[in-house]
Amino acid sequence: MPLSVGSVKVPFMSLSPDVVSRITKMFGQARRRCEGVDRSPDRGPEPFQLLVMPFGCRRHGSAVPNTPDFVPGRSSPSRSATAHEGGQQLSVWKSFRPRGTPHPAALTLANERVIFVSGIGGHREDGTLGESAAEQARQTIANIENLLKREGSGLDEVVWISPYLVDINDIDALTAAVSEAFGDAPPAAAALVADVLLASPDMKVELEAVAVRGSRRELVES
Repeated sequence: MPLSVGSVKVPFMSLSPDVVSRITKMFGQARRRCEGVDRSPDRGPEPFQLLVMPFGCRRHGSAVPNTPDFVPGRSSPSRSATAHEGGQQLSVWKSFRPRGTPHPAALTLANERVIFVSGIGGHREDGTLGESAAEQARQTIANIENLLKREGSGLDEVVWISPYLVDINDIDALTAAVSEAFGDAPPAAAALVADVLLASPDMKVELEAVAVRGSRRELVES
């Protein structure tokens, strides 16, 4: 019997009780926020509301997005950025995959609020790779920045990165490149995965990233 979560149906038996409880709690909190219970003028949305809940809220007979106030000219939904289905306003996730991309995934997947950047290596425009991990790490971040700029975003809006290293001994080179790119208020990160085989035998570094439009990182030390 499928479990209904919002308009999503998933096979109940394929989910652990813990996952079912977490999903149900997420959608319940998002529903309360739609009804104005969780809305606060000085607090943005919870992370799951940005990443898991692209659906709209119904208010006064019309559909409005459940994301926070949109940034004028940047994240305001338009006819090209939204779709209507069954009276609800749904996000359209734009999948950027240039012709000739050698793998089945998009380079970026973006809607009016969130941008996911797939695993990116340090390839230069001519397809070559630097010899050192430090050079590849810097180029990797530059490649991510270029993809974000295409979406009207930038490194300043990155909130999450996932790092991969072929050789754990290159950790200092990666750390230096990340610190240089993101400054004193860095994004959060997944646990470092090292001693892996990447797509190209010459690759030493790979990074994934998530950016949220209109966000700003700020260092908090206590």
